[in-house]
Amino acid sequence: MLAILSDEELGDKITMEQYYYNHMNKAQQAAYHSILSGVKNLADEFQIPALEGEEL
Repeated sequence: MLAILSDEELGDKITMEQYYYNHMNKAQQAAYHSILSGVKNLADEFQIPALEGEEL
């Protein structure tokens, strides 16, 4: 299902993303970037730093 967000909703989403990102430690931020990059590039596989499942 595709959802179309208004500018206001999109602004709220970006703010939430930044909020949670700022609460991640450096290892979690690195994993976030690896996952985001892999998903954006539709990669068959991608590597992320070794973290406990709860941290991901």
